[in-house]
Amino acid sequence: MKIKKKYDVVIALIYLLVLTICGFMIVYPLATMNKIKIGAFDIISIIISTLLILYFTFNYFSINYCLDDKNLIIKSGLSKETLKYKGIMNIKKERKFISTTITSINTVCIYYSPYGKKNDVKRYYLSVKDSEEFINQLKEKCKHLKR
Repeated sequence: MKIKKKYDVVIALIYLLVLTICGFMIVYPLATMNKIKIGAFDIISIIISTLLILYFTFNYFSINYCLDDKNLIIKSGLSKETLKYKGIMNIKKERKFISTTITSINTVCIYYSPYGKKNDVKRYYLSVKDSEEFINQLKEKCKHLKR
């Protein structure tokens, strides 16, 4: 079952600011090409800026969350994380300003340990449209979590 993600204006504006800065790094060397010889730095900044714009845009729009029978699947850009339900230690709502897989400030934090060890816990921040419904669905799948 696919889960709808939430988009916040603040996060979208931050991404837009980053893309604008990257765009300026592309346009500036091209605008000064006629006056000054184009150098290696100009070419490198154009390539890096273009790659950053493509990365941020692709990452922002390709985030998906899916609940299947045994796993929570998080897709972001080219990466895919599969969290087994038995490894989920805790779920709670949090406010997180920036993370790689979020599109909203209000997030659901999942504490995950693949081997059940308390000293080996990773945090995953998800931006879901209806966090209460998502938490309830996840708790139904994770029988070991407290209701």
